Amino acid sequence: MSERDLARFVDELGGNNVSEAVKRRSFVRWPYPKSVAVGIRQGGSGGLVLIAMACRNISSGGIALLHSSFAHDGSPVRVCLKKTTGQIVAIDGKIVHCRHLRGTTHEIGVQFESSIDPREFLSLDGLADSFTVEHVDPGTLEGCVLAIDGSDTDLRLIQHFMQGTRVRFRTASTIEEGLSKAAEGCDLILCAHELGGTNGAELIRGLRRAGHLAPVLIMTPDTTIDEKLLEARADAILAKPIARETLLRALAEFMLSRERDLQRTTTLAGDHPNLKFVVDWVGQLDTCAVKLEKALENNDAEACSALCLQLADTGPTLGFQALADIANEAAQVVASDVSTVYAVRAVRRLVVACRQTEVATDAA
Repeated sequence: MSERDLARFVDELGGNNVSEAVKRRSFVRWPYPKSVAVGIRQGGSGGLVLIAMACRNISSGGIALLHSSFAHDGSPVRVCLKKTTGQIVAIDGKIVHCRHLRGTTHEIGVQFESSIDPREFLSLDGLADSFTVEHVDPGTLEGCVLAIDGSDTDLRLIQHFMQGTRVRFRTASTIEEGLSKAAEGCDLILCAHELGGTNGAELIRGLRRAGHLAPVLIMTPDTTIDEKLLEARADAILAKPIARETLLRALAEFMLSRERDLQRTTTLAGDHPNLKFVVDWVGQLDTCAVKLEKALENNDAEACSALCLQLADTGPTLGFQALADIANEAAQVVASDVSTVYAVRAVRRLVVACRQTEVATDAA
């Protein structure tokens, strides 16, 4: 099938989703009507047999494939996917179900060994609902959220939506008050784009100059991408009026994120000859983080890319492969045609990684 015919076929299959199953999903499934290469090992033995399969949809946790024959549950597979940057990556997983749809068509459900970010493979609108978490248990959300909005009604509504969570909720009505309360510490900031003559961009500039790393989500009733909205360099943009489910998914995207599990110290052995360079390199990371933020503020993609590639090149030799992977991902997103929102998000994650990296006691 051509991609257009496949997309039409996938649309026709849309009604086969079972509502109860949808309610149990952890991750959003996005249509992905493309042909992908799949290596499958039937029965768990022998080599991988490479097969071209049509894809139905993709999520952080897995992929739904369409094939003309049955496949056994538990079979190991390797799915080759193309990123928006053009890079091909192989993702390991296993078949968790195979069900007949119609004719000779079967849907093969694959669960990935490790979660992915579907936005690396999809060209999505930066202002669209692109959060990867589909259903959120409010009780799993904890931390501190600062909401900045000149409307008392909107602030009360957001607080109402957070019932059932373990989130500490703080509010501010002006940029100045917001900067003051952010300095006291918070895990995430919700900020109205228009605040009586000022906007969210001013808040973000003030936060980054002061060294605050909390994600900032801009709330706006106007989802038209104008210069002010792009200038804000927000981690995400929420369209008003905000539904409770959307708000919780947005919080989960950042407050349950992998930033907390970032590698903080070198993995080099205590007698490794490169260990003597670690202290100086880590000492330069904070300066690099400042330069990255300056490049974002100036919309300097070239400088941003150069810094990312520099970190990606040096990190592995000093035992910081995880940071190098984040830097390489950010460089690829910046160089691609992916939405500005995603590029900013990737670079902001690198900034956080730089600032969280420490010198281990034995390295010092």
